[in-house]
Amino acid sequence: MEPIQFGDALSVGNERIDSQHKDLIRRFDRLGACRPADFDPGRTVQAAMSDLLIAITRHFIDEEDLMMRNGYPRYEEHAREHACFVEQLAQTLHMDENEILRRWLPSLTEQMIQHLTTQDLAYRPY
Repeated sequence: MEPIQFGDALSVGNERIDSQHKDLIRRFDRLGACRPADFDPGRTVQAAMSDLLIAITRHFIDEEDLMMRNGYPRYEEHAREHACFVEQLAQTLHMDENEILRRWLPSLTEQMIQHLTTQDLAYRPY
């Protein structure tokens, strides 16, 4: 999978959220380039996915708070998408490492890109 480039076109105009988006993109890119053998001894793909889940959950909390404070009219729909994404990501924590990297990670990465380029950019004016 090609690395994702974060630029002005992906900016939502909020420094904190943009910084979090850059971090999440970096995490997805790094995981997408890995194989189970690439991880340090004692460090598993599941642990990396758990770290990603924590980062995404924190980001979604910040993003939803921003939307509520700014009166974003599609807040509830957006929050539901976040909850679905978190649930899907949480399901990977009990899967085989190869299954995560080959089957689930590409799908989750595509969903994240789609969400960022459509749903997140929709709240830029707010």
